[in-house]
Amino acid sequence: VPGRVVYREVVRKGSGNMNPADWETIAAAAHGAIQSGTDGVVVFHGTDTLAFTAGALSFMLQRLPVPVVLTGSMRPGGGPDSDAPRNARNALRVAASADLAEVVIVFSRDETGGHGVILRGNRARKQSSTALSAFVTPNYPPLGFVDGDAIRYSKAARTRRSVGAEAGLSAELNPNVSLVRYHPGCTAASVVRALAEVDGAVVEGTGLGHLP
Repeated sequence: VPGRVVYREVVRKGSGNMNPADWETIAAAAHGAIQSGTDGVVVFHGTDTLAFTAGALSFMLQRLPVPVVLTGSMRPGGGPDSDAPRNARNALRVAASADLAEVVIVFSRDETGGHGVILRGNRARKQSSTALSAFVTPNYPPLGFVDGDAIRYSKAARTRRSVGAEAGLSAELNPNVSLVRYHPGCTAASVVRALAEVDGAVVEGTGLGHLP
């Protein structure tokens, strides 16, 4: 764990209430910390929308020289069986010393909570509302693992620390985008209504993305 940690409260709200404006606030705070010369950034976040924030930050924070790590807990932080202290410790260790320079999620790897996993931020999704190992990257292997004081890297390609890189910030988002999810009984009229007043849409199909 690093010897010096600077804590700053940026957003205080339940993660279910997060929105793109909050992503802009977090991205700006992370960028400012990186510009000041920090070795890494940790963002503590509720788990319901943690993967959404990680994905957004991965595109908003560009040419990162150091890691930006998101973590949280499945059990309340004040409880004796909480996974919060271990996840926080693992996240701080990755932010301070991991040879990474991208947005990642650090979370429990198994139900003991004793081992951590490092996941690429824009590949992650929440797979469980109860398991300590709540996050996975279904289509990409973990970038690495945290075992005690040791960080082990997988064979997956990763972006490494770069002392000379100057972080960029692209913090202007257009939130007027709709998610259109196909389901049996979906009609052309319902799709037209969903697209009526938006600037763009993501269409979610079935299986591998099939649509009728």
